[in-house]
Amino acid sequence: MNSERKILVFELGTEKYAIDIARVERILGYAKPTGLPDSDKFVEGVIDYETGVLPVINLCTKFNMPGKQVGSQTKIVVIKEEDFKIGIIVDAVYEVIDVSQESIDDVPAITKVNSRTYISGLLKRDKSIVILLDILKIFSDDEKQKLR
Repeated sequence: MNSERKILVFELGTEKYAIDIARVERILGYAKPTGLPDSDKFVEGVIDYETGVLPVINLCTKFNMPGKQVGSQTKIVVIKEEDFKIGIIVDAVYEVIDVSQESIDDVPAITKVNSRTYISGLLKRDKSIVILLDILKIFSDDEKQKLR
C-alpha cells in the first residue's frame, strides 16, 4: 500500500531538510528573538507569540553546522505537539510536497547513532537529497522540559 504524507521542505545552511506538515502550526517571518541568559547554546531566545512567548531554536547550532546570515528568506517555523511549541529558524522555506513512504530511503550507518534517531529518512528530489527530520526527537526529554 502506497501511503502518502505531506512534508514541508526548507533550507538550513546549504542543505535541504523536511518535516511532517502535521507538526507545523504556522510559518512566521523572521523576528529577532530576545536572548535569555544561561540558556542552551542552540536557544536563540524567545519571541512574542499569541498569548505568551515562544522559544526559538537555531537548528544549525544544535546540529553543530555553519549557518547563514539572517536574510529576506529567513523564517521561523512554529512546531507543535500537544502542550509543546517551539519555533525553529530556517534559512528558506521551499514547498509542501506529497511523498510516498516507498520513496524515502533509510539513513545510512555512516551517521552517528544519535542522528539516526531524529533523521527519519532521505528523499531524492530534484538532483539533491532532502533530509527528513522527526523534529521532536532532536531534543532530549530534559531539553523539551526546559523549552516548555
